[in-house]
Amino acid sequence: MRRSFYPTKYASLREALSPRFEKASSWVREHRRPLSWVTTLVAVSGLTWTLSTHGGWASLTEAKLTRASYLVMAVLLWPLNLGLEAWKWRKLSSDALGHGTSRSWAVVWKEVLVGQTWALLGPFRLADGAGRLATVDDPRLKSAAGAKAFALGAASQGWATWFFAVPALALVGFGLYAGVLGLLIALVGRWVPMSFHGSVAACSLLRYVTFA
Repeated sequence: MRRSFYPTKYASLREALSPRFEKASSWVREHRRPLSWVTTLVAVSGLTWTLSTHGGWASLTEAKLTRASYLVMAVLLWPLNLGLEAWKWRKLSSDALGHGTSRSWAVVWKEVLVGQTWALLGPFRLADGAGRLATVDDPRLKSAAGAKAFALGAASQGWATWFFAVPALALVGFGLYAGVLGLLIALVGRWVPMSFHGSVAACSLLRYVTFA
């Protein structure tokens, strides 16, 4: 088989599968409301199961709020956390469409919220990414460009998580492991600015702080 056949073969495969992806996206948009109810049911079921292992719903009446300021802080930081994720997704998805492109904040917020809802159905942010890409209004983002934008955002967030693991390991007395991990983080950090804007990495660090 000639090597020149390979690009043609994969291009043909992509074109053959493209209608199926478009059909799946159309089905998701058509059944968006039932899917929302399903994710809500999953969330309520998970909450019910968790409470059943800790004394049932009656345990809520026994809970006491000792520091109201912590609750207020958590409530205020939650939209900030989502806002940082929305900013990051807007930056990456806009760059995927070409430099100088600025996507609508309203559309970006909708995609992030849908992705967060879908995240209840799957692990490792896979469902989050699927939810966003199924909701995007620009068909160009339904291809590899959108998947790459989401993957870069997820990689940046993962890098931020491991970044904060370094001081955590040092605080509990694992200095050697902290040093090795810090070296790896530094090496990866040299790759990060070349793959996406440095502000995305900074945004990921801030998002981890608000989440933690």
